[in-house]
Amino acid sequence: MRIADWSNLLIEGIDAKHIVVSFPTSSFGGRDKGMKENYESMLESITDGLELRLTKVEFAEELLFVLTPLPPSPSDGEGARG
Repeated sequence: MRIADWSNLLIEGIDAKHIVVSFPTSSFGGRDKGMKENYESMLESITDGLELRLTKVEFAEELLFVLTPLPPSPSDGEGARG
């Protein structure tokens, strides 16, 4: 099983309104080593296909994502019962 598959299972298994994921954007020495682009790409790859809204918040040396599960659409059969 790929890391993305395990990550999907973990994310889908969390019963929360929001999930916050944080990544550093520079090394301990303060250097920009492309970490922001790398982590952003990785998270987008991991969450691809999941019913989530991703909100990105950037700080000076931190990249923060808020993952918000989307409510099921009425066409999914989980809407009002008749």
